[in-house]
Amino acid sequence: DRMIPGYTRLYLGGYLSDLAVNPLSTQAYVLDTAGPRLIVIEPATLEWSDIELPFVPGKLLVNPIGSELLVTAPTTGQIGRFVLDASGNPGELELKDIGGSPNALACSGDGTLLAAAHLHERHISILDPVSLAELSRVGIVEACVDGLDNDGDGLTDRADPGCINGFDN
Repeated sequence: DRMIPGYTRLYLGGYLSDLAVNPLSTQAYVLDTAGPRLIVIEPATLEWSDIELPFVPGKLLVNPIGSELLVTAPTTGQIGRFVLDASGNPGELELKDIGGSPNALACSGDGTLLAAAHLHERHISILDPVSLAELSRVGIVEACVDGLDNDGDGLTDRADPGCINGFDN
């Protein structure tokens, strides 16, 4: 009932897994992993539209300047990018392979740094926010079990003679 403030419910269906808002428009974005689809909502009018996604989505991120919307695809190792118009409506989906299982995204306040946490890897990918290319990886567990070549000798974890055991950092 639009006449009762604070009580209006909008049934979107499916399995809603994440929500993001655009700081420069009134648009809100919701992920439906059952669709899979991206739902774009105009809260003032309660009108919404949806965009089918070619993957099961993970999480959403609107960049700090409100010009693009990023969607992770953990099962395909990709990040999808929608360029947003002045009203906050998404354009065409662009997919970028980054590998791994990117799920959560975080961006610095000035938009110069983008990080992706993975579901099945023990590192965070530091990405270039423009190209989405992986610039580096940061281990989030001890160095001798993070799957990375931390000392640059071409060997990782237990294969590296610098690692005594899995607790060695």
